[in-house]
Amino acid sequence: MLSIWTVGSIVAVYLGLLFLLAFWGERKLRDNQQHPVLYSLGLGVHCTSWAFFGTTTQATQYGWAMVPTYAGIMLAMAFAFPVILKISRLCQQHNVSSLPDFIGLRYRHSHLLAALITLLCFIGVIPYIALQLDAITETINLLTPDTQNSSNTVGFYVAALMALFAILFGTRTLNLTDKHPGLLVTIAAESAIKLLALCIVGLFVCYSLFDGVLDLVAKASQHPQGQKVLHADAAPWVYISHVLLGICSLFVLPRQFHMNFVELNGEGELRTARWLLPLYLLGMSAFVLPIALAGSMLLASDVKTDTYVMVLPLMADNLPVAIIAFVGGLSAITSMVIVATLALGIMIANNLVTPLWLKARLRQDPEPAMKASGLLSIRRLTVLVVLSVAYWYHLNVSQSAPLFKSGIIAIALIAQSFPILLFGLYWRRSTQQAAQCALLAGFCCWIMWLLYPSIVSSYYFNPPPSDAELGLGFVYSLTINCIVFVLVALVTYRQDARGEHNDSEEAIARQTLAVRVNDLLALTQRVLDEHTQRELVSQLSVGVHQHSQG
Repeated sequence: MLSIWTVGSIVAVYLGLLFLLAFWGERKLRDNQQHPVLYSLGLGVHCTSWAFFGTTTQATQYGWAMVPTYAGIMLAMAFAFPVILKISRLCQQHNVSSLPDFIGLRYRHSHLLAALITLLCFIGVIPYIALQLDAITETINLLTPDTQNSSNTVGFYVAALMALFAILFGTRTLNLTDKHPGLLVTIAAESAIKLLALCIVGLFVCYSLFDGVLDLVAKASQHPQGQKVLHADAAPWVYISHVLLGICSLFVLPRQFHMNFVELNGEGELRTARWLLPLYLLGMSAFVLPIALAGSMLLASDVKTDTYVMVLPLMADNLPVAIIAFVGGLSAITSMVIVATLALGIMIANNLVTPLWLKARLRQDPEPAMKASGLLSIRRLTVLVVLSVAYWYHLNVSQSAPLFKSGIIAIALIAQSFPILLFGLYWRRSTQQAAQCALLAGFCCWIMWLLYPSIVSSYYFNPPPSDAELGLGFVYSLTINCIVFVLVALVTYRQDARGEHNDSEEAIARQTLAVRVNDLLALTQRVLDEHTQRELVSQLSVGVHQHSQG
C-alpha cells in the first residue's frame, strides 16, 4: 500500500505532465490543421470514470460484453453520420462555440432558449463531476487504507486540484472561437492512457490470475457467482434505454459537443473518427466482462463492483498494475473535468452572464464594451462554482449510488435537449415556444422519475431506483418532451412566418461562401506586423462574441 503523500505526488506529477503536454501542443500544432487521429482519440472524452470503473457493475449485473452507451455511439456513427455532418457544417459556418449557441441559432437566435439549455447543462454536469470525485476518492482510499476515515477531506483536495488544473489550462485561451490544439493533444493522450491502462489490467486478470480468456470463462461457468454473471438476465429493455442514452450523449453532452464540433478542423477528421472512434470504444469494452467475471469469483460479495479494476491487482499484491489502473482512472476523470468545465464556462459566459452584464451597462453607457479578460474571469469563476456545487453533491447525494447510475441520471437530463436539436434541424414548423415548453416538460419529468427517487434513496427513505425504473423514466420523459414539442409547435406555428424561419436551407446555402474568422486571421498574419495582428485578434474575439449575442 502507498501513503497519501505518495499518491498525491503521483497525481501532481501526472497533472504537471499534462500541462506540459498541453503547452507543447499549443506551440507545435497549427491551429486549423487537421489531425484525424488526435481528433478521433479526443472524442474518447466520452469515457469517464463511469466507463473506466462503473461499466464492470453493468457487466456483473447483466453479463453485458458491450457497453450499451458505446453501442449507441457506434450506431449513431454508422447510421446518423449525415446528421453529424450537417451539425458540423452549421457550426463551422456560424462559428458556434457551444450547444446552447447552436440550438439558439436554430430557433431565430432565441436567448431565452439558450439560457434554459445552459441552466439544464449546469444542473446535469454537477452529478457527472460528482461521479468523478466519487471515483477518485474511492481509488485513493483503496491505495491508502489509512485515509478510509477521512474520505471527505480527500475528496475536497481532489476537487481543489481539479479546479486548479482546469483554471490553469482550460481558461488560458481568451478567444472563444479559437481552436485549442493543446486541449486536443492532451485529451487524445489521456484517451490513449486510459485505454492502455484498462487493457493492462484486463491482460493481467486474464493471463496472470487465470490461464487466458478461455480458462477464465471455463472456471466462471463452474463457479456459482460466475454462473450468475454468465447467465444473468440481459435486461433488453434496460439495454435499449442505455443505447438511446449513448446516442443522445454523442450530440448533446457539453464536453462531447465541444470536442465533436467546436474543436473540429475539417470533415476529414470526422470521416476518420467515424471508424476509429468505434474501434476505440470496442477496445474500452474488450476486458469489461472478463474483469467482472474475475471479480465476482475471486472477491468477497461485499466488495463494490465499481472497484474491481483496482481491487483485483491489489488482491494479488501487484502494486504496479494497481498504480497503472489508478493513473488510467485519473486520466478518465481529468479529461472529463477539463473539457466539461471549459464547455460550461463558455455557455455561461455567452448565454447568462454576458447578456445580463450588457443589459445592466446599457442603462449607464449606450456603447458598452466587454473585455476578453472579463470573459476569462467568468470562466474561471464558473469552474470554481461548478466544482464547489459538485463537491456538495458528492458529499450528500451521489456516494450512496453506484457510479454508472449517477452517470445515467446526468445524461438523462442533458438528453432532454436532443429532441429540440433534431426538430430544429429537420422540421420547418419548429418554434421557440415549442422548444421552451418541451424542455421544461422534459425537465419536470426528469425530476419526478429520476432525480427525486435518487435523492430520496440517498437518505435511506426508499431503496435505490432500479435500472429498469431509471431507463423507463428516461424514455417516458423523452417521449413527453417530443409530444409537448409537436403539440405546441402545431398551435404556435404561423404559415406567414415560414419565410422568417431562421437558418432555412436556402439561407444556409447562401452563406456557404462565408469566410471563417480563423481563415481570415491566417491571411492577415502574412501581411500585418505582430502588434497589429494581436490587436485584430482581440477585437475580432470580442466582436464575434457580441455578434453571437445579437
